[in-house]
Amino acid sequence: MSVKEAIAYIDPFSKAIIKTDKNGFESITNIKKYFIGSRVEFEDIITYSFKVHNSISKEELDIQVELKMYEDAGLKTDKQYKIDYIKKELDYEESSIIEVFAVDIEEIKPKLSFIFEHTKRLDFLALPNLSFQSLYNNKILSPQKDIFIYFDENEAFLAIYKDGKYLSSSSLNTLNEIAQELQSNISDKISIDSLREILKEKGLDAKRYDDSEITLYNALHSVFEKIFNKINNIAMHNRSIFGFDTVERIFLSTVDGRIRGLREFIKTIDLENVELRDFNLFKQKSEKQFLEHIVASYILYKKKTNDWTNNITFVKKSKPFFKTRIGSFGLFLIFAFFIFGAYPIYLFFLIINLAKEKNNLQNRYEIVQNKTRNIKREIDRSKINIEKIDNAIKNKKIKFSNLYKSIN
Repeated sequence: MSVKEAIAYIDPFSKAIIKTDKNGFESITNIKKYFIGSRVEFEDIITYSFKVHNSISKEELDIQVELKMYEDAGLKTDKQYKIDYIKKELDYEESSIIEVFAVDIEEIKPKLSFIFEHTKRLDFLALPNLSFQSLYNNKILSPQKDIFIYFDENEAFLAIYKDGKYLSSSSLNTLNEIAQELQSNISDKISIDSLREILKEKGLDAKRYDDSEITLYNALHSVFEKIFNKINNIAMHNRSIFGFDTVERIFLSTVDGRIRGLREFIKTIDLENVELRDFNLFKQKSEKQFLEHIVASYILYKKKTNDWTNNITFVKKSKPFFKTRIGSFGLFLIFAFFIFGAYPIYLFFLIINLAKEKNNLQNRYEIVQNKTRNIKREIDRSKINIEKIDNAIKNKKIKFSNLYKSIN
């Protein structure tokens, strides 16, 4: 399989390095020739949603997104962010929900250090909650009303999809947080390893606990009851907004396998007719790498289709010097020198000066671009303030007119 038809995926959290192409997945060590992909942790994604009319232009929407994130979502002007968004059209009205995603570059850099031990570039940085789209794109799943629930030691979240399209996502209790809550209820220390073993061997099946463990079972049942009540409330909220009757499938399993007794448990909390399925959906199975495989296949599909939306990378691959305009011109001059022996010293210094001029112009362009963006933001803020002042003046005039009439 050609290197161009494959990608190398590096997961900074599990430390997995995977090559994937149409034939499946393979662990690799040499990634130099590949397109490089990775992901951020769900907890590092800052989200904000708002509604717009479908007639809004992309330029207007881009401005709205930036204004909303800085003014309403609390982004700080002295920090650097990568911002992107998804537009979700509503079935029963001429408007859409805009869900905006942002990551603080300085905050996520330390978490991605494992990647930069292996490469200086990162071609695609994915959001994990959007990556389940690849399961529909690659026809591994038929489109239905689905909830994907990911539980791990330091990361836990759900993502809701309707008919193969992303709707929303939310954080959940991690295994660490579940272990801490259990400890506070039963006064015994529970390690992550012992919690994994309990979930796998006994889980939520009361028959597997003896009399001395009934307190542990009750505490675990209480924790998962709160988690699934939250999941059910989120599902009901999405049903009312996006217009569907019921959730049809839930995909949930830890890296150690399915939680024992979970199928019977979800029947008790208004999710009775839901089909419970495992995360491990690929033909070539690897029990401890299902999320890595899902994100890797998502990035591969994005690359194959040249779809660069929702790519939040901040480390782009730079063009080789001789593929730039200055580099091409320099290559031509060097070629001319060897063919015609013309002005070697002059040409050498010309190339260097042009390269310096290009760098200076690029730096000036970036400075002007940043200033332009800030000025645009200030103009939009001023327009909003002017409108508020106009409305206040109108209200004062009305009050003054009414008072004048009353005096007369």
